[in-house]
Amino acid sequence: MVSFIACVSSDAPKGKIFLKSLFTLFIHTFGAIIFMIYLHRKGMRIMRRSFQKIMVAALAVLVFGIVWAVPSYGAPAARCYTIQRGTTTVYRDKELTQKYGFIRGKDELSVKSVTKKSAKVTWKTGDKKTRTGHIRLNTVLTGTSGKKYTTKAKLQPRRRPGGPSYGTLSAGQKVTVLGTRGRYTQIRYTAGGGSRYGFITTAQAERYVDGRGPSSPNASGSVSYAPYRGVRYNDQGLSKARIAALDKARRMVTIRWKAPCTFPTWANGSGISSEAVAEDGTRSRKFTAGKIYTGVPYSMIDHSYDNKAWAGILKKGITRESMTAKFGSNPKAGTAKGIDCSYFVYQALGSAVGFDKIEYQMTTTMLNSRYYKKIKWGKIKPGDVLISPQHTMLYVGTVGDGYAIFEASSYGSKCSYKVYPKEYVTSNYACYKFTGFSDQSVSEIP
Repeated sequence: MVSFIACVSSDAPKGKIFLKSLFTLFIHTFGAIIFMIYLHRKGMRIMRRSFQKIMVAALAVLVFGIVWAVPSYGAPAARCYTIQRGTTTVYRDKELTQKYGFIRGKDELSVKSVTKKSAKVTWKTGDKKTRTGHIRLNTVLTGTSGKKYTTKAKLQPRRRPGGPSYGTLSAGQKVTVLGTRGRYTQIRYTAGGGSRYGFITTAQAERYVDGRGPSSPNASGSVSYAPYRGVRYNDQGLSKARIAALDKARRMVTIRWKAPCTFPTWANGSGISSEAVAEDGTRSRKFTAGKIYTGVPYSMIDHSYDNKAWAGILKKGITRESMTAKFGSNPKAGTAKGIDCSYFVYQALGSAVGFDKIEYQMTTTMLNSRYYKKIKWGKIKPGDVLISPQHTMLYVGTVGDGYAIFEASSYGSKCSYKVYPKEYVTSNYACYKFTGFSDQSVSEIP
């Protein structure tokens, strides 16, 4: 019976688990029967009626094993966190009828087994006691089984979509793709000496894990880089890390690409699409097939496309369908793949110092983050980060009475280089130094 339970906890699809479990239990039962026949023939005083009872009991165990196995699915034991922040209701029974308590968003779980509806989990409470209960399956897993792949690059999974990091994946590591939740994909992997469930962006999954691409692609879009004619920053005595961050941002701004198909620009919550300007001056509220544009498109849906990732999907081929999606409750569909302001800054800084030294955060979190220290405007240097609750961008330098910046913005629906009046910037943003830069002592504002 022990071997049977172990089979249910394997990583195989549920059909194979059932057949393997049934076969194992049959072998054990058959072995027990053969052993009893052996004893009987050796002259042991076992009454025929007792022997029949033993046979009936063995068959009953076999039937019980079959019935017990039917609702079980192939989700192996692994650590994880609930998909959503906040509290999750816990139940005493797998049918989820008797409420038991709550699991907090910061509590790490261990998934022990799953059914079609629920997951049996253990976790430690605030008083360090280990509790066991059942939660709804969709609060912790997007799927119970999936295909295995080998990663093509180093990746940093998250506890939940957009959440803190949760271990590191090395290139060449085996992972199992379970399912998607919004613009994130859930995977099972090994980290910290055990199995975990975590999330990577769907763009990362497509590029570095499962190799999926858009179906029925159009002709690949051509890619190059436009000349940069903005303020110079590489002759101001900056550290290598600052220059590397600005260089990465510049490439996301100056990537030059030909649209292989027509797809929408970003649409805001009021249903208004942004206006994109092609290289020939054509203005439209859509990216038009055959026109040439500069800058990675803006998107808050699948928002993790830097210049390399954007060039990659253009090479594979894109379709209008693959590039069109609605964001949340927005009334109108917009650009499905691209990059937003916070991921733009994250990519620039992470590529310069290493992604193990920075964590992706949204702008509201960046304002009070350990990765960014507020500084006085008189201390600003190229590569510093300008943050407001709604937007973030990189400072490049001073042009007359203005501040030059690199940003990913919904206005224009792309990454771009702009010069804003100093009064506008200082009135709407605060200046921060990325703590991963060690080139100066920071004068912090108390």
